[in-house]
Amino acid sequence: MVLTDSGGLQEETTALGVPCITLRENTERPITVELGTNVVAGCRKPAILAAYRNVAEGRARKGRVPPLWDGGRARGSGTCSRAPLAMSRATRFASRS
Repeated sequence: MVLTDSGGLQEETTALGVPCITLRENTERPITVELGTNVVAGCRKPAILAAYRNVAEGRARKGRVPPLWDGGRARGSGTCSRAPLAMSRATRFASRS
């Protein structure tokens, strides 16, 4: 479980399937709340403690990782980024002949 006010951490915990409690009154990452990986608890101690207890005692919603947040895009982008480099090297060598 992570308690944070960081939008970036809300995304990271969602991608990793780690429960997140956001210590703000709102979030710019609403999908993390919709899919249940994040709870916006606000800034007041009673609400924060209640959210913490729900997660710690297993009463929080079971979250899901959003579609396309599985890391597959990162694996594919390495292949795509190497292709232009290989082509540019081949073009350089061909132009020297």
